[in-house]
Amino acid sequence: MRIQITYKGFEKQDKKALKEKIIEKVADLEKKLGSLADGDVSIRGTLEKNAKHKLFRFGVTLHLPHKMIAADEEGENITEVISKTFSELDRQAQKHKSRLKKEHLWKRVSRRKKLKSKVLDAQPVGNQPVMTRSESWFDSIKPHLDDLYHFAVHEITYLQAVGDLVADDMLPDELVDAVIVSAFEQQNVKPENLETKAWLYQLAVDILEKEIEESRQRRKAISLQTVIPDEDIDTNIYEFYQPDEMLKVEDLLGVSANIPEVEKSQALAEQALAQPAMTNLPRNWRRAAMLHHALGFSTAEVASIMRMEQAMVDDLLKLAARFMVDRTTGAEVPEGVQIQRYLELTVKKTLPQSNFDELQGKFKEG
Repeated sequence: MRIQITYKGFEKQDKKALKEKIIEKVADLEKKLGSLADGDVSIRGTLEKNAKHKLFRFGVTLHLPHKMIAADEEGENITEVISKTFSELDRQAQKHKSRLKKEHLWKRVSRRKKLKSKVLDAQPVGNQPVMTRSESWFDSIKPHLDDLYHFAVHEITYLQAVGDLVADDMLPDELVDAVIVSAFEQQNVKPENLETKAWLYQLAVDILEKEIEESRQRRKAISLQTVIPDEDIDTNIYEFYQPDEMLKVEDLLGVSANIPEVEKSQALAEQALAQPAMTNLPRNWRRAAMLHHALGFSTAEVASIMRMEQAMVDDLLKLAARFMVDRTTGAEVPEGVQIQRYLELTVKKTLPQSNFDELQGKFKEG
């Protein structure tokens, strides 16, 4: 690996020791990169001393095939600054390497194992004893899994469509998994005013909001990375970045089988018109409509789930309904699409059997 580091504000005798330290760090990084370090790879940067403020700053870019990664650290201890800079380079490089290998897919298995270990290792909350890990507890949850998965598919599809989440953040079955494990962990502190079903959705909304914020922070942290323009990226590598799990809004199209045949074509046409409007609905508007119209929660329950006043939920539902009509009124549907009809007619997504079996396995005795 080629090294090009500029040293500013240092005495000649200090530069030699710093160069040796950086060469050592580069060698360690090169080992961790493995095959990524093959070919034309270099590291360039500036190590600067600010005597007035007694600070050191190290900014570097790691040039990999088809990728540049940047890190910038500042602090009072030069050894820590150098170490943190190389740690950040390594973190970003390993993520890049993992994505090239699609390892982010296999890591989901690890995430699920961790969720299972939470069930196995569950501890008491406060003075309450931990509940027994039994199938009887899971039996009380089972009736809600399909609806919860349906909600997860719709929410995550639209969150991906508007860029609040990216494909490798969270998938619908992972959200269901996380909700059920969280419910198991917190079952002794469930709000008394919430039925179990509504509580599960409150947990789902909380988990989604946390994931959205973490996704935003992850992407912000990676924003220093510079990606070479698409025309310079090898097609085979570029295809690795098209995740199989990317959820598409058009995949939500479809109407229930019990709808009369003469109504199906009209219903599908309305859905096609409604989907762009659903995508453009503010998150809370869409979520309130989904919970109320598609899943049958009362506005009071929706308010509890979304942690807001009932009057606010009533306003959101009215705004969402008006927005949908305004965006879909035209020659094909002169009066516009009713958001309630759109959500009620949409085909219900059910939790895949393999995911159900895996989830149930977490709660079997022994």
